[in-house]
Amino acid sequence: MYKICLNHIASSIREEELNMSKVPWEVARDVKIIKYAIDFIKSDIDIDQIPDEYKVYELYLELVKRDEFAWEYLDQIPDEYKVYELYLELVQKDGYALQFVPEEMKTEELCKIAVQQNGEALEFVPHRMKTEELCRIAVSQNGFSIFLVPDCYARVILEEDEEDEEDEEDEEDEEDEEDEEDEEDEEDEEDEEDE
Repeated sequence: MYKICLNHIASSIREEELNMSKVPWEVARDVKIIKYAIDFIKSDIDIDQIPDEYKVYELYLELVKRDEFAWEYLDQIPDEYKVYELYLELVQKDGYALQFVPEEMKTEELCKIAVQQNGEALEFVPHRMKTEELCRIAVSQNGFSIFLVPDCYARVILEEDEEDEEDEEDEEDEEDEEDEEDEEDEEDEEDEEDE
């Protein structure tokens, strides 16, 4: 609830209306951080225009949470704020941004989230983390990801897809036969009624 109120306040006020003299400092700080994040994303301000006291981890996290293209200004985020949670937010918005995550921060969880969001993120998953399950997720999210799947998994996935297609065709054939039988039965009943 607190975060919702802050978001509403920050998005509905202009800087000249920002009079927080009777508001606790922590709340005022959070509102201003969100306001600066929104203004930055809307390109109303540059990162250099944000006062230093607001250039804190929470500001950068807000930027990443609110902007699906946050990877574009990752280089403007100080290294001490580039932590796992920030990268997690980043790949949740754009899985393909996994390419900007340092190798030492890539975990199975992070890679899975990235691939679920964009199957082509599989390209940036370390080889040791490319499991059959992860490859299946990538292909189901984006069929073209099959070209990024290691051969050993690609064969299995493709063979199973072919089997699934055959099963679906068999089911359709059975349904068609049942429909034809039902139609014949109805015609027979109509003929009997006519007689």
